[in-house]
Amino acid sequence: MLIRSLLSRRFMHSSRLIFTTPIRQNSIRIKMKGLRVATGSPLKECKIALDKFGGDINQAKIWLREQQAPAVEEKVEPPTLYGQIGIKLINDNKTAVVLEVNCETDFLARTKIFKDGVAAYFDTLINANDLEIPLAVDEQDEFDAKKKFLSSTLEKSLDSEIQEMTGKDGITYLTKKTQENIKLGKMMRQTATERQTWGHYLHLSHGTGLCQLGSLVLLESDDPDLDLSFLAETLALHVVATRPSYISQADADASGLKYTEEEILLNQGFISPDNDENLTVEACLAQLCDEKGAEISIKDFKVFSCV
Repeated sequence: MLIRSLLSRRFMHSSRLIFTTPIRQNSIRIKMKGLRVATGSPLKECKIALDKFGGDINQAKIWLREQQAPAVEEKVEPPTLYGQIGIKLINDNKTAVVLEVNCETDFLARTKIFKDGVAAYFDTLINANDLEIPLAVDEQDEFDAKKKFLSSTLEKSLDSEIQEMTGKDGITYLTKKTQENIKLGKMMRQTATERQTWGHYLHLSHGTGLCQLGSLVLLESDDPDLDLSFLAETLALHVVATRPSYISQADADASGLKYTEEEILLNQGFISPDNDENLTVEACLAQLCDEKGAEISIKDFKVFSCV
């Protein structure tokens, strides 16, 4: 009877080893995968965190996120030559908004996780009515604007486990999640005057509002009722195709740099389906001024590229 009892206990003990251990191991694996998705940390770090807190996934998650910031700061920063650019005209096309987010590889730039992140930052800048960042901004002002922007709360948190996230936290999260260096690039938010009109172009955007190549053009007229939107949009496409460096001869001379005639926007042949006579941009503007009885000039332009 005693032997049978001992054998029975031994069998039960063996059963627990055979049947309960795999179940516990599966539970740990599930938690590890959950932490991997939530924090972007490697599975090895997720295992360490779970062991540290006795399998408590919430405590492990908090600890892993606390470890992320130092890891990002210590990361060697390779060049960030790729990315996505958001370009949009709002407030009846009077305000132009541009945001560029850069990464290390073109592969990451085309992924959903990166594009979703850029979209969250872009939506935040679109709704940042207290920010005014001109197209021709100096480095210090742009630095201050970026600092203010990164301290603000994103329109949408990049981490579904966190309700609110600042711009700085979002960069940290994306860097950890993708294992690539992520940087906030060019950003602007400028409202045109009553006499000015914006034109914009996004290459291969497919209606997403994001692209890797795009442009802005700002026109001005002494007639505030003159609709220059089509001309501005056509010129925005033109500058992407021709990549001028200066608007006029005077601008080129004032730069003090060597230049060619092809770099001057007004001297270039205007790329437009209506330009049957192959006129220059300057000649087309002069012709339009005569037709409309108004002065029209190009105030500024900018080509944005992540390719």
